[in-house]
Amino acid sequence: MDLVSGNLQISNVFGASGMTYFSFSDLLGDHQIAFGTEMVLTLENSDYFFQYGYLKNKIDYYFIAFQNANFFQINPWSYGRLRHYGLQGIMSQPFSRYQRFDYGFSWHNINYSILEQQDSYNDYGDIVYNTVYSSKYSTVLPRFSWVFDNSVFGFTGPIDGFRKNTTITVNPGYGSNKLQFQTIKSDIRKYWRIGRDYTIALRGFVGKSFGFNKQNFFLGGIPYLLGGGGETNGVKDNGNTREVILDDPDSPTLIHDIYFTEYAWPLRGARYAERFGNTTTLFNLEVRFPFINYLALGFPLKMIFGNIRGHAFIDIGAAWNEFKEFSTNNWPNRYETVLSENYSPWVTTFGIGTKINFGYFLLKIETAWDKNVAGYSKPQWYFSLGPDW
Repeated sequence: MDLVSGNLQISNVFGASGMTYFSFSDLLGDHQIAFGTEMVLTLENSDYFFQYGYLKNKIDYYFIAFQNANFFQINPWSYGRLRHYGLQGIMSQPFSRYQRFDYGFSWHNINYSILEQQDSYNDYGDIVYNTVYSSKYSTVLPRFSWVFDNSVFGFTGPIDGFRKNTTITVNPGYGSNKLQFQTIKSDIRKYWRIGRDYTIALRGFVGKSFGFNKQNFFLGGIPYLLGGGGETNGVKDNGNTREVILDDPDSPTLIHDIYFTEYAWPLRGARYAERFGNTTTLFNLEVRFPFINYLALGFPLKMIFGNIRGHAFIDIGAAWNEFKEFSTNNWPNRYETVLSENYSPWVTTFGIGTKINFGYFLLKIETAWDKNVAGYSKPQWYFSLGPDW
């Protein structure tokens, strides 16, 4: 046995979840087996996965089976359940020290059920829920990626080098819903290390989806968000999410939006999915520097902090369906908003932040401002987890 570990996962859609991992390999590392589970409910309602890796030769092969079950509340007496399970195969072919091709093929099955509370209890005293609606969804996704990575990492993420990942995903129309789309996206990142402690990081992301069932790109927000708040378009936010996911359980695009949507982030100072469309672009510029090298507190608790990093950033992104959206200030119908005559596909934000390494996780505290028709918003604060991009 190589590893036994537990982790906490933060989803911007479903919230927090956890899983315990076990990993095994032979003495030479040619064969690798890993599985994880969070068996707190029945098999049907739990998360688990199994992975086998064949790593003996130059080309690595991975075979994965997985299931995820997520719940969300529809009304005080009903819950929605999304059960996602399938198989995946990956072949990774390096052709230089820093470059490789990844080939993937995945088979996805999704079951959407609405569970309604009954006026009865089971033998354990728990409330009984009956399934009042159920639908199934299946598809296959071939994928090809070209990866280049010669980056050098520091305490909180890359500090020097270059990284690129260009991916093409094709849905040929097989499966119960006959989805057909082709999506290409490219994520390019460059890091310049200045002296010992300073880094300038530049990132560009572009994506475009084609076909009859185009994928959407959700632009805005921060991954692994714990909390925060501010305002958008000069109006105080009720939350950190534009209401486009899980707000309408009868939406015909619910499953497509959750499982077959691409995400363009971070765009700090904007809500999750502030803009969305089948085409997107996002640019991030960060200057990373030491903020507090060493801090020792004597009151109220004796605590020592060190290697607290800081950063200043500018995020600029856009998402659109048609080029004519750049020449109008009226909101497209897909947003279903009451706002009018202040629309732009572009979102521009800037701000500052700090990163604190607690050993087991990296906590980010950031404040951002977004540019709008009235000038600039009030400061918007965010607390999130995860390394630097």
